[in-house]
Amino acid sequence: MVPSSEVIEDVIGLLESHQFASFRFVAIPSPTQFQAMTNAISQTPGLNGMTLLHAAAVYNPPTELVIDMLQISPTLIKATDHLGRTPLHMAAGSGANPVLIKFLAKIYPAACTIQDVDGKTPLHQLFVNDTADHTTRRLPCHESVKALLSESLHAAIIEDADEMTALEHAIVNNSELKTVKLLQYAAVKVHKLSARESPKIPRRITE
Repeated sequence: MVPSSEVIEDVIGLLESHQFASFRFVAIPSPTQFQAMTNAISQTPGLNGMTLLHAAAVYNPPTELVIDMLQISPTLIKATDHLGRTPLHMAAGSGANPVLIKFLAKIYPAACTIQDVDGKTPLHQLFVNDTADHTTRRLPCHESVKALLSESLHAAIIEDADEMTALEHAIVNNSELKTVKLLQYAAVKVHKLSARESPKIPRRITE
């Protein structure tokens, strides 16, 4: 049975109000019903093709809830919405707990370097998120930055559609000095590794 638009609205409402126990009861009563719910949400206008995991990740759900969802449908961790975002993008962009960000990144490290339609990785998303009323910008948690870099240092040198790296976003947004230094360290390390792995060009041609 396909969930009605009213049911979907109620489910999203439970996530918004952080009523995760009730959400579990309504959205995950059985694997079949859970799959029907996530399929219905992905086809709901205005939700940009998000899965149920995308929707949940926005509201900083308990890690145990995410585990339950992935046990039913492991491929959700790799799903992208119509804007090219993974659940990790959603968690990072909404300022989720570093524990959740680390958990999602560890399960699917490749998500750390996936770029959405704006060229942004989850690491970029940490620095461009804002508050619900869009009037102020949150500074990212240093531990969240560490969590993403621990799974992919390469994310530190990726440029978004504005040709800005996460380091440049950090500087523009007046992030903590320790966060800026961490991103600088990561970028330098990646460049050094790249130089070491690149084929050496001979200084002169010998006959």
